[in-house]
Amino acid sequence: MDITLGSWNIWIKNNGDFKGIAKVIRDHRIDIIGIQEAGILFNGRESENSVEHIAKELGYFFVFYPACDARPRQPWIVGNAIISRFPIIQSGSHRLNAFPLKYPWGQAQPNTQPKIA
Repeated sequence: MDITLGSWNIWIKNNGDFKGIAKVIRDHRIDIIGIQEAGILFNGRESENSVEHIAKELGYFFVFYPACDARPRQPWIVGNAIISRFPIIQSGSHRLNAFPLKYPWGQAQPNTQPKIA
């Protein structure tokens, strides 16, 4: 069995073109793709998980782990994800950096830095 792997930095939201991202994944017949800078954006009481939108569009499974939470200064949580045509039986995260991230607007709250296992 051949499995096609991919990797994509979607820059948190990629202008909200989740169907376009899903189309590229589908057109290239990617079975498992790692997504960097995936995000959950908050707009008032609503939230939008970019990975969930893409996975639903494809009918795939996904796992997302936050790397940092920039709230309340910025309305997002950013992290990494895996989207898979195959069921994800088990997932977990590993702390890679114990130091908080620093951004021009201040220090983001580190959940555990980029990781997926």
